[in-house]
Amino acid sequence: MVTWPDSKVDANAIKSVDPGAVIVEVKAKYQLASNAWRDRTIVDVSGVKIGGDDVVVAAGPCAVESYEQVRDTAIAVKEAGARLLRWCV
Repeated sequence: MVTWPDSKVDANAIKSVDPGAVIVEVKAKYQLASNAWRDRTIVDVSGVKIGGDDVVVAAGPCAVESYEQVRDTAIAVKEAGARLLRWCV
């Protein structure tokens, strides 16, 4: 028996195969992935709140070719309003 996420499960059919089965009715699509049932997680990184109301964008060069490239990129994004820089070496 194929059951799609939008369809109801026949509890009697399930119980006929496994009488001890526990059937939990999902109240919303993607219930476990949604924020509807839990508090929002906010992580503070040096004063930048990730997960809060502000949009936080993580960006940077995909490959680093020189120190100057990283420095120039960091200066440009700071001038554009960035408040957090992650440096990977």
